[in-house]
Amino acid sequence: QRDVIVDGGVNGARAKAVRHRNQQQVPILRRQRKAQHGSRRQKYADTGSEWFFEFGNLKELETQLNGKGYKIKMAHPFFISDELSFLPDDGMQIMIFHQEEIERFRGDERWDEAYVFAEEAPDVIGAAAVVGGEIVGMAGASADSPTMRQIGINVLPEYRNKGIAVRLVTVLKNLVLQDGYLPFYGTSFSHIASQRVALAAGFRCAWVELSSERHTEEQ
Repeated sequence: QRDVIVDGGVNGARAKAVRHRNQQQVPILRRQRKAQHGSRRQKYADTGSEWFFEFGNLKELETQLNGKGYKIKMAHPFFISDELSFLPDDGMQIMIFHQEEIERFRGDERWDEAYVFAEEAPDVIGAAAVVGGEIVGMAGASADSPTMRQIGINVLPEYRNKGIAVRLVTVLKNLVLQDGYLPFYGTSFSHIASQRVALAAGFRCAWVELSSERHTEEQ
């Protein structure tokens, strides 16, 4: 690890629809049988994408999925950034952790959004805010695809609303871009504070994603 003083708060809910692969999740209109896929496209052909996630549409889709043994798992907006952001020096101490150093945080639930320790999407880099020798916030990026890195963020409750989340996400975003990858950030539709972090860190909303999962035998 190395200490970095950057030149130049919230706990962001990482979009687990992409992150947690221990449960089977299926993109609604992408991994169905061809005939089913065609019928879904025809059904929603006259529904503009901007209104697709209205409650009535989701309720109807849930009913159709239930008949096939599935249910809606979750839905998230995703943000991307393809430009470096300038960070003025505010004196905050930032520590950078590389892939082999991240293992030390396994099992530490304070950083469960920053790092996911998923074999299919390994955590590759992290950035921590340090106050008085203590880590008070952590952002992590994982290799969710060959060309993209997803960023997640945690800030300890007593240090939220101090700009730490925005700074860490911005620092990590810049590092990901400098490494030649596209950073993206997923959160919940209702997590307005997390969405504000993404926007303040220079991200813009790029797509929304809805996934399904099979009903368990208990359900």
